[in-house]
Amino acid sequence: MDIQPNNHLNLLNFRVVDLLLSADLSHIDKVLSLVAFSRVPLGPNCLVGIMTYEGSSIPVIDIAVRLELENIVPYTLETPIIVCSFKGRSVGLIATSIYGVAATTPDALQLGEIFEDGVPPCKGIIETPNGQSFLLDLDRMLDIDFSALEDRLNNSAAAGSPNKGQ
Repeated sequence: MDIQPNNHLNLLNFRVVDLLLSADLSHIDKVLSLVAFSRVPLGPNCLVGIMTYEGSSIPVIDIAVRLELENIVPYTLETPIIVCSFKGRSVGLIATSIYGVAATTPDALQLGEIFEDGVPPCKGIIETPNGQSFLLDLDRMLDIDFSALEDRLNNSAAAGSPNKGQ
Protein backbone atom coordinates (compact mmCIF):
# COMPACT_ATOMS: atom_id res chain seq x y z
CA MET A 1 0.00 0.00 0.00
CA ASP A 2 1.20 3.53 -0.76
CA ILE A 3 2.38 5.79 2.01
CA GLN A 4 -0.32 8.38 2.64
CA PRO A 5 -0.06 12.08 3.51
CA ASN A 6 -0.32 13.64 6.97
CA ASN A 7 -3.97 12.78 7.63
CA HIS A 8 -3.04 9.10 7.62
CA LEU A 9 -1.05 6.93 9.97
CA ASN A 10 1.57 4.98 8.03
CA LEU A 11 2.44 1.66 9.65
CA LEU A 12 4.99 -1.11 9.36
CA ASN A 13 3.14 -4.39 9.96
CA PHE A 14 5.07 -7.36 11.29
CA ARG A 15 4.72 -10.55 13.29
CA VAL A 16 6.40 -11.47 16.55
CA VAL A 17 5.86 -15.17 17.33
CA ASP A 18 2.06 -15.43 16.79
CA LEU A 19 1.22 -11.78 17.46
CA LEU A 20 0.54 -9.22 14.71
CA LEU A 21 2.08 -5.84 15.55
CA SER A 22 2.35 -2.45 13.87
CA ALA A 23 4.68 0.49 14.42
CA ASP A 24 4.47 4.07 13.23
CA LEU A 25 6.54 4.16 10.03
CA SER A 26 7.84 7.64 10.85
CA HIS A 27 10.06 6.03 13.52
CA ILE A 28 11.37 3.20 11.31
CA ASP A 29 14.77 3.80 9.71
CA LYS A 30 15.33 0.45 8.03
CA VAL A 31 14.60 -3.26 8.19
CA LEU A 32 17.70 -5.44 8.07
CA SER A 33 18.25 -9.16 7.89
CA LEU A 34 19.89 -10.56 10.98
CA VAL A 35 23.34 -9.08 11.46
CA ALA A 36 26.10 -9.97 13.88
CA PHE A 37 25.61 -8.50 17.29
CA SER A 38 27.61 -8.71 20.49
CA ARG A 39 25.91 -10.24 23.50
CA VAL A 40 25.66 -8.09 26.60
CA PRO A 41 26.36 -9.79 29.91
CA LEU A 42 24.14 -8.81 32.83
CA GLY A 43 21.81 -6.73 30.66
CA PRO A 44 18.02 -6.85 30.78
CA ASN A 45 16.65 -10.16 29.43
CA CYS A 46 15.13 -8.51 26.36
CA LEU A 47 18.47 -6.91 25.43
CA VAL A 48 20.00 -9.59 23.22
CA GLY A 49 23.01 -7.56 22.18
CA ILE A 50 24.61 -4.54 20.62
CA MET A 51 25.01 -4.05 16.86
CA THR A 52 26.74 -1.46 14.73
CA TYR A 53 24.40 0.69 12.67
CA GLU A 54 25.74 3.54 10.53
CA GLY A 55 28.93 3.65 12.59
CA SER A 56 27.27 3.68 16.03
CA SER A 57 26.54 0.96 18.54
CA ILE A 58 22.82 0.48 19.19
CA PRO A 59 20.97 -1.94 21.49
CA VAL A 60 19.09 -4.88 19.97
CA ILE A 61 15.90 -5.86 21.76
CA ASP A 62 13.94 -9.07 21.21
CA ILE A 63 10.32 -7.93 21.09
CA ALA A 64 9.05 -11.41 22.01
CA VAL A 65 11.10 -11.42 25.21
CA ARG A 66 10.16 -7.80 25.98
CA LEU A 67 6.46 -8.71 25.65
CA GLU A 68 6.96 -11.94 27.64
CA LEU A 69 5.57 -14.10 24.83
CA GLU A 70 5.85 -17.88 24.82
CA ASN A 71 7.12 -20.14 22.01
CA ILE A 72 9.90 -17.77 21.05
CA VAL A 73 11.26 -18.61 17.61
CA PRO A 74 15.04 -19.17 17.20
CA TYR A 75 16.87 -16.62 15.05
CA THR A 76 17.79 -17.45 11.46
CA LEU A 77 19.61 -15.48 8.77
CA GLU A 78 16.17 -14.26 7.63
CA THR A 79 15.23 -12.92 11.07
CA PRO A 80 14.40 -9.23 10.58
CA ILE A 81 15.76 -6.44 12.74
CA ILE A 82 13.66 -3.29 12.63
CA VAL A 83 15.92 -0.30 13.21
CA CYS A 84 13.93 2.55 14.66
CA SER A 85 14.69 5.96 16.07
CA PHE A 86 12.65 7.39 18.87
CA LYS A 87 13.36 10.33 21.14
CA GLY A 88 16.92 10.64 19.87
CA ARG A 89 17.77 6.98 20.44
CA SER A 90 18.22 4.28 17.80
CA VAL A 91 17.43 0.69 18.63
CA GLY A 92 17.10 -2.61 16.76
CA LEU A 93 13.95 -4.63 17.38
CA ILE A 94 13.94 -8.34 16.51
CA ALA A 95 10.72 -9.54 14.88
CA THR A 96 9.67 -12.88 13.40
CA SER A 97 8.54 -11.64 9.98
CA ILE A 98 7.64 -8.44 8.13
CA TYR A 99 4.36 -8.03 6.25
CA GLY A 100 4.95 -4.56 4.81
CA VAL A 101 3.50 -1.08 5.10
CA ALA A 102 -0.10 0.05 5.27
CA ALA A 103 -1.90 3.30 5.89
CA THR A 104 -4.87 3.97 8.10
CA THR A 105 -6.48 6.97 9.72
CA PRO A 106 -5.64 7.86 13.33
CA ASP A 107 -9.34 7.55 14.25
CA ALA A 108 -9.23 3.87 13.24
CA LEU A 109 -7.42 3.08 16.49
CA GLN A 110 -9.67 0.89 18.63
CA LEU A 111 -9.71 -0.06 22.33
CA GLY A 112 -7.05 2.51 23.22
CA GLU A 113 -8.57 2.94 26.67
CA ILE A 114 -7.71 -0.60 27.74
CA PHE A 115 -4.02 0.03 27.02
CA GLU A 116 -3.76 3.32 28.93
CA ASP A 117 -1.82 1.69 31.77
CA GLY A 118 0.93 0.68 29.33
CA VAL A 119 0.59 -3.08 29.77
CA PRO A 120 1.24 -4.28 27.14
CA PRO A 121 3.11 -1.32 25.61
CA CYS A 122 0.49 -0.66 22.93
CA LYS A 123 -1.70 2.26 21.92
CA GLY A 124 -4.63 0.10 20.78
CA ILE A 125 -5.80 -2.16 17.98
CA ILE A 126 -5.63 -1.32 14.27
CA GLU A 127 -7.33 -3.28 11.49
CA THR A 128 -4.70 -4.09 8.85
CA PRO A 129 -4.77 -6.11 5.62
CA ASN A 130 -3.29 -8.98 7.67
CA GLY A 131 -5.88 -8.78 10.45
CA GLN A 132 -6.15 -7.02 13.79
CA SER A 133 -2.81 -5.66 14.91
CA PHE A 134 -1.52 -4.19 18.16
CA LEU A 135 -0.11 -0.71 17.52
CA LEU A 136 3.12 -0.52 19.52
CA ASP A 137 3.66 2.44 21.81
CA LEU A 138 7.40 2.85 21.18
CA ASP A 139 7.78 5.21 24.14
CA ARG A 140 6.61 2.45 26.50
CA MET A 141 8.19 -0.37 24.48
CA LEU A 142 11.62 1.22 24.76
CA ASP A 143 11.20 2.24 28.40
CA ILE A 144 14.00 -0.03 29.56
CA ASP A 145 16.44 1.01 32.26
CA PHE A 146 19.89 0.67 30.71
CA SER A 147 21.56 2.93 33.30
CA ALA A 148 23.10 0.14 35.41
CA LEU A 149 24.45 -1.55 32.27
CA GLU A 150 25.79 1.76 30.90
CA ASP A 151 27.53 2.45 34.24
CA ARG A 152 29.21 -0.99 34.18
CA LEU A 153 30.32 -0.55 30.56
CA ASN A 154 31.65 2.97 31.22
CA ASN A 155 33.49 1.87 34.37
CA SER A 156 34.97 -1.08 32.51
CA ALA A 157 36.15 1.16 29.66
CA ALA A 158 37.60 3.73 32.06
CA ALA A 159 39.52 1.01 33.89
CA GLY A 160 41.12 -0.12 30.61
CA SER A 161 39.35 -3.46 30.57
CA PRO A 162 40.67 -5.92 27.98
CA ASN A 163 37.06 -6.25 26.72
CA LYS A 164 36.97 -2.62 25.63
CA GLY A 165 35.58 -2.29 22.11
CA GLN A 166 34.15 -5.78 21.91
